[in-house]
Amino acid sequence: MKIRTVLLALTLLLFALFLLPTEAQAAQITASGTCGKNLTWTVDSNHVLTISGSGPMEDYTSPSNISEGSVYAPWVSLSSPSTHKEITSIVIEKGVTSIGQNAFANCFYVTSVSISDTVTSIGAYAFESCSDLTSINIPDSVTTIGPCAFLYCRKLTQVSLGRGVTSIGNSAFRYCSQLNSVNVPSNVTTIGEYAFAGCTSLASVTFGSGLSAIGPFAFLECSNLRSITIPNNIKTIGQGAFSECRGLVSVTIDSGVTTIDKHAFSGCSTLTALTIPDSVNSIGAYAFSDCIRLTAATIGNGVTTIGEYAFSGCIRMTDVTLGNGLISIEKYAFSDCTELTAVTIPNSVTVIDAAAFRNCAGMTAVTIGKGVTTIGNAAFSGCSGITSLILPNSVTTIENAAFSGCSGLTVISIPSSVTAIGDYAFKGCSHLTHIAFGSSITSIGNSAFSGCTKLTSITIPDSVLIIDDYAFWRCTDLTTVIIGKNLEEFGHEVFAECDNLSHLLYTGSQEEWLLIDNSNTIQVATKHYNCTGDEITKDGCSICKAKTRNTLIITVVIAVAVLVAVAIVVWKVKQKKH
Repeated sequence: MKIRTVLLALTLLLFALFLLPTEAQAAQITASGTCGKNLTWTVDSNHVLTISGSGPMEDYTSPSNISEGSVYAPWVSLSSPSTHKEITSIVIEKGVTSIGQNAFANCFYVTSVSISDTVTSIGAYAFESCSDLTSINIPDSVTTIGPCAFLYCRKLTQVSLGRGVTSIGNSAFRYCSQLNSVNVPSNVTTIGEYAFAGCTSLASVTFGSGLSAIGPFAFLECSNLRSITIPNNIKTIGQGAFSECRGLVSVTIDSGVTTIDKHAFSGCSTLTALTIPDSVNSIGAYAFSDCIRLTAATIGNGVTTIGEYAFSGCIRMTDVTLGNGLISIEKYAFSDCTELTAVTIPNSVTVIDAAAFRNCAGMTAVTIGKGVTTIGNAAFSGCSGITSLILPNSVTTIENAAFSGCSGLTVISIPSSVTAIGDYAFKGCSHLTHIAFGSSITSIGNSAFSGCTKLTSITIPDSVLIIDDYAFWRCTDLTTVIIGKNLEEFGHEVFAECDNLSHLLYTGSQEEWLLIDNSNTIQVATKHYNCTGDEITKDGCSICKAKTRNTLIITVVIAVAVLVAVAIVVWKVKQKKH
């Protein structure tokens, strides 16, 4: 009997010892409450926050927003290490239909989240700054991921987006700096602004077939992204969508894309080549600006407008092919593409806007299409490599500084279609030796040809009514100028510092010239009137010489006649005395 009692006692003791660790480790509820009409929450001793019940969660105020009347998530005070009760896991149980706004924001120490397949929406800022969270699986039941839902989840490396997701909100995964890949499901139709901006480890993105647009700045500063393919279901690449993706080497744009918005790929400093399909009709402002390693670009025939600064600062671009549907090249579109060697402007283009090719110093050849009517302010300013230029008869206006600083230009022919040459249009074209003016030009602007030091002669046609101030200032090799007789306004110091100017021929009369240049500003040149210019030789003006010779003959004849008359009078007087 004693032996049985001892054995029973030992058995009970061993059983108690076996149960003791489980009992000791069993989670105890440390806090609880409600978080929705039919929802409750608990936090246990293992730091697990559990949401139970049915229906939607309540929305809350951000813990960072301290203001009167704010309603914070009831577990906020339990997620701080100062309470020694920090939350490390979140479980959303079956029956919960939505995760409220700011529900788990600033739960800094949460490492895992389980979301049941009854949840349909994740509210704005729901998991903001859950900075220890490493992965998240979003079930197929979820259709909407709200703005900033996972903002600043800096250790998040893996995200599985359910097949039911249709919308990814603005900044939803912004600054998830460890996130390395994204697979956008086919049901997603919208990727919001800044959705994945600042995901600096993101190396791979795959877009689903339902997406029609990539939102503004969606992948801004995703510096580890190496290549991207835009499928043909996407119509619009939004503003700044891939801006500052400095590791992006390759971009493939399929034929469905119609719009590349402003700044879309600006600052993608390792992008090397680009082909834009015919489906694209517009390239926005700054779209590819400062892509400093881009060497070649082919622009499809569907593009009608290249926006301002679209390719500015692409300093290694050597070749660009413009499609034959292009109408407008806007201001600064290719400015500072210093290694661009040649460009052919198609006949479809009507306007080359201000500074479109400014400072393309490596450019040696330009072909301007027969549809161009306006060459804008400083359009080719600083293109010092251009040696020759043919302007088509379609051009009517050469605006201010259009070709200023084209120091390699030697010959220019202004077609008869041009009526005005703007201020500084050819200023500093220091190797220009010949200008052929068309017959329709009415005005030559301020300093239009100033500093053209190699010019030796110019003929200004009768059509010109106005020559503005300093038009030919410091054309130091200029020796001969012919000016048409219809000139009405002659500006200040038009030929100032043209120290070698020796002949100025005016096709009108001296009286007409004095009405124009009544201050007699041209001192160094010999002025000739009623001349056409054909009379000028290396020995001077043949007409003037002929006039001088005829005048001398007449003077001599008159003098001889006077002498003869005097002699006759003297002879007659002497005869009377005898």
